[in-house]
Amino acid sequence: MSAPTTSFDLQSILDLLARHSGGALTASHRAEIERKLSAQLSYTPRVAIFGKTGAGKSSLMNALFGQRISAVSDVEACTRAVQTHQIRTARGSLELLDCPGVAESSQRDVEYATLYRDLLEGRDGGGGVDMILWVLKGDDRAFSADLDFFTRMVQPAMAQSLPILFVLNQVDKIEPFREWDEARCAPGARQQDNIEQKRTYVSQCFSVPPSLVVPVSAVEGYRLGVLMYEMVSRLRDDRVKVTLARTLNDEHKDDAVRDIEKKAWWGVLGSVVSAVVSSIPVLAGAWKVIKSVWKSFF
Repeated sequence: MSAPTTSFDLQSILDLLARHSGGALTASHRAEIERKLSAQLSYTPRVAIFGKTGAGKSSLMNALFGQRISAVSDVEACTRAVQTHQIRTARGSLELLDCPGVAESSQRDVEYATLYRDLLEGRDGGGGVDMILWVLKGDDRAFSADLDFFTRMVQPAMAQSLPILFVLNQVDKIEPFREWDEARCAPGARQQDNIEQKRTYVSQCFSVPPSLVVPVSAVEGYRLGVLMYEMVSRLRDDRVKVTLARTLNDEHKDDAVRDIEKKAWWGVLGSVVSAVVSSIPVLAGAWKVIKSVWKSFF
């Protein structure tokens, strides 16, 4: 058997299954697989974004998803409500939830505690969130306000399995900022050392592994591909990996992210096909062979 297609060509894969099952795959089976796969991949991921005003949340979202997302105004920030941004592309959709409260008055603690408990535990009517991005301003000297809000308002409501990344944004402004190499879009040697020190500091502040702290510069496009990879790879559900990857900006999406998307797509397809053909021995056997070949190529 030749290698399975590396594209998302469902019809070619079903043709392969039909051939290796002696034609046992009927039009009804194909329609059921197509319907169930479409239902799985129509899922809309929800990503919650936290961070102080000025951390560059809007510019980061614009760079990650290639769509214009307006910054939340001071008036909107005072509404104490999550601002929902709908990201729609030809291949999928996503909800970005811009979460208020960081570095605001502690007088609203009870209100925010309820808001984020409902959001993160899925009682807000939207089914919870799939990931948290906590955006930090790279040249801030301390993150006490972020840490305080995270510890008191967010962490208690988080499930242990909920992925979170701390995004150290605007690292091009970290001293000595004049070392930033515009041609390479990368920091100079001393600046890189200071970025790594800041990354370690954030890791220690929030008591998370350094791998969960991702230094980037949204404006400069620095390490956005790395952030995309970390976002997609941290997700556990193949369905969410595919649907999130499909909304990411192709300008910064690299082959590592595309490989994860392919593998996750095959994972979703495998679950769907197995559910449809499991009770038909000849189809189940043919699909088992196809999957074994697929695993040897991915």
